[in-house]
Amino acid sequence: MDDAPDSTTTADATAARTSAPHGAGRVIRPLHTCPAATVLVVDDEDLVRGAAKRILERAGFRVLVAADGIEALDVYDARADEIGCVLLDLVMPRMDGEGMLAALRKRGAGIPVICSSGCSGEEAARELALGEADAFIQKPYQSAALIAAIRTALHAGGPA
Repeated sequence: MDDAPDSTTTADATAARTSAPHGAGRVIRPLHTCPAATVLVVDDEDLVRGAAKRILERAGFRVLVAADGIEALDVYDARADEIGCVLLDLVMPRMDGEGMLAALRKRGAGIPVICSSGCSGEEAARELALGEADAFIQKPYQSAALIAAIRTALHAGGPA
């Protein structure tokens, strides 16, 4: 897993200034000050969960973590107003990704969900279709691809 920081960091975004004359001197708001910039990372593998957390925090996101679908639903229920996106492993004990995604949708959660797995793309596409997810990212994560997927999901703002 590549957990090198993205080339655009929170510090870069904070220090950036607009170049237009009418915007001169304005600071561009970093991602972590946006309520939708909190990502819930759900993965049963400690190393994967930790690496995703580090990658996303270095890119300026706030990150909440859960080790399975049941724990993730508890986190969601307690902090739904903070969560802008979910990165969800498909294969986990107790409650898998498909079950967790179905439970989120039953709760009326319209937030984007990106499914992830180490399985083949064909299997993942089937899981994605069954679970009504917004996107899929293959594990192991590459920093740039993970950050891009999260940013795309946050800008899209909800399920397809």
